[in-house]
Amino acid sequence: MLCPACGVAVFWVWNNKGERIPVYVDEEGKVTPKQEGTDLTGADTDTVHCMGCSWKGAPKKQSRP
Repeated sequence: MLCPACGVAVFWVWNNKGERIPVYVDEEGKVTPKQEGTDLTGADTDTVHCMGCSWKGAPKKQSRP
């Protein structure tokens, strides 16, 4: 999925340590880590932040590529 504001495909979420984790959002709104093996346990996957602009929102609000 792409950012509705700028079209970038990579987002980030905050984990429970306060770190940014790069993620992708699939067509169903599922958040998956960009780097294989990264643990999203405790991460706030209800809000994703665009890596390309200041947009943030719910994963299901992204546009299709």
